[in-house]
Amino acid sequence: MRARDIIVDLPPAPGDPRQNLLYARLLLLYLADHVSELRDATDFRQWLLDLAKEAREIGKEKAA
Repeated sequence: MRARDIIVDLPPAPGDPRQNLLYARLLLLYLADHVSELRDATDFRQWLLDLAKEAREIGKEKAA
């Protein structure tokens, strides 16, 4: 899958699509800067799943 295909396929977020794409770009650059300790695609997949889970937990804490 090409990078463009992945970005175009992202679920739409509320708000201005240009701002959302800017945020996605900043987030992806941040993740790229912190991925160096991973060994392979399996590690990378698990790392992303762990980040998603933690984001959900932090979201619950902030909502409470």
